[in-house]
Amino acid sequence: IAALRIDGDVDAGALTVAAASSARVALTVEVVVSDGGREVARASGASGTTLVLPIAQAKLWWPDAPFLYDLRVELKDAAGHVCDAVTSYAGLRKIAVGPGPDGRTRMLLNNTFVLQIGLLDQGFWPDGVYTAPSDAALRSDLEAAKRLGCNMLRKHVKVEPERWYSWADRLGVLVWQDMPGVPEMGYRNRTACLDDLEGNFESELRRMVQGRVNHPSLIVWVPFNEGWGLPLAEKRQPGDADALAPAGRAREERMVTAIRAEDRTRLIDAESGAGGGANQGANLWDAGFGDLIDYHCYGGDAPRPEAARASVIGEAGWGLALVASIRGRLATSPQLGESAIVITQLTDVENETNGALTYDRREKADCAAIGVELVKAIRAAGYATYPR
Repeated sequence: IAALRIDGDVDAGALTVAAASSARVALTVEVVVSDGGREVARASGASGTTLVLPIAQAKLWWPDAPFLYDLRVELKDAAGHVCDAVTSYAGLRKIAVGPGPDGRTRMLLNNTFVLQIGLLDQGFWPDGVYTAPSDAALRSDLEAAKRLGCNMLRKHVKVEPERWYSWADRLGVLVWQDMPGVPEMGYRNRTACLDDLEGNFESELRRMVQGRVNHPSLIVWVPFNEGWGLPLAEKRQPGDADALAPAGRAREERMVTAIRAEDRTRLIDAESGAGGGANQGANLWDAGFGDLIDYHCYGGDAPRPEAARASVIGEAGWGLALVASIRGRLATSPQLGESAIVITQLTDVENETNGALTYDRREKADCAAIGVELVKAIRAAGYATYPR
């Protein structure tokens, strides 16, 4: 068994599983789905084909109830002998955009509008930098977000090891996944850099999607952040805001198309924020692609939802001012119609000290108390089912 592709169809109450084989002969795949040791679905077919496994009274995956089914996948020869077997898990959940209770376009989780309150999470560490000291450390960041009352993390310009996403699946944390930005240092100019690296960027973008596509916690792909990696137009006058060049619009569209080719089950935030001045509240680099319209609002206005795109605030606020930041945003949220707000940020990093935690993961204040206050504030604003 070389790879698994696990998806779900919430509306049909079914899981779908495709198992690719490295064998040179035709083999049969059998998949068994279990709930607490009790078999609830079984299907078999040729390796490489997608098997549909309907589940009676299927249980859905939610942030406050992250239910996971157990899977056993066996590869069998013509005589029925098991050549290989793996175990895995699956969460049945759906993410889409559509009309919310107020008629505005919203992000819908399992056909329900669930307000998403999250933290920007860069995932760096004092010693390992990109590498956490242990599996427990990976888990601890997700647990800290839950203690703070959040139901989402935006994994910012870094791809984590599989264990991190596995913990997000099990703990019930929604994940937005950024594509790491394109480095421009050392090149003769920005255009030369982007032209040289575009093919590699797309290849690695596709590999990122392929490598993390089975995790039910992951609901949004973010290929570009604040114009990084996008060709921008020349400024007409000093002090003018950078605008997206035609080549930037084309590149944004190509990368959205590349993601759709790999995964049509998740939302795409094609360009997250910036391009709107010191406090932003606009996005000059948004070309209209993807499923979300995203501003970074450190004082500026939030975007309004569109007919086919939900409104989100991809960055806002400041560290421990979490509750105040969210209260301020929720005061206008019913009118503006945001589906999600991401506060900057979970932890300090080398040159930013606006985390709820220090760089070495000490709490700057009582996270649990902040979390209780945050949830109360969100529910008082009319979101009675939060964090679901």
